[in-house]
Amino acid sequence: MMGRTDGDNYTLDDMFVSSAAQKERSGRDEERQRNKAVQETRRLAGQMEKCRHCFDSPELPKHLI
Repeated sequence: MMGRTDGDNYTLDDMFVSSAAQKERSGRDEERQRNKAVQETRRLAGQMEKCRHCFDSPELPKHLI
């Protein structure tokens, strides 16, 4: 565990500070992963919309099916 020490002793306050810092880092990592997933979904949706071979795309020449 990382944290401030009082001499060689790891104090109770240090434990709470370390725990809070780990939770904060964990929250930022989760938010970063969530944002990355949203960005990837939007990118794929944009590609699918422009795809000439996908059935849901407005670009598909439906009169040829």
